[in-house]
Amino acid sequence: MRVDVAEELESTETVGSAPPFGGKEGTAGCGRVLHETWYHPAEDFDLSSAVVFAVAAARGVDPVESGFSALYDRVDADALEVALFGPSSDGPGSVRGEIAFEYGGATVAVRSDGRIRIYDRF
Repeated sequence: MRVDVAEELESTETVGSAPPFGGKEGTAGCGRVLHETWYHPAEDFDLSSAVVFAVAAARGVDPVESGFSALYDRVDADALEVALFGPSSDGPGSVRGEIAFEYGGATVAVRSDGRIRIYDRF
């Protein structure tokens, strides 16, 4: 498992062309953007569900019948949520930036502002 963290991000990325981490080449070994969605900690069920649904949408499959391995086999989703969004939905986490990992045959990049992007792997 590879987890990359970038401290600061620019919000000028364009869906379909820019890699994560403010456009730094090779940081996460990502290809083109397949899907983008937003996670809202105070409103959405949990981050792990949001990630699974986003990868399923990117792959065009039903999340329940996708055959993906369990997300916790790839990353500690609870720790990811606390690091990015804090222990409760009313405050920021300890990481300001983005964490990327591989799951479901794609690279998943979750940003501290709630953006989830699914990238093709090279």
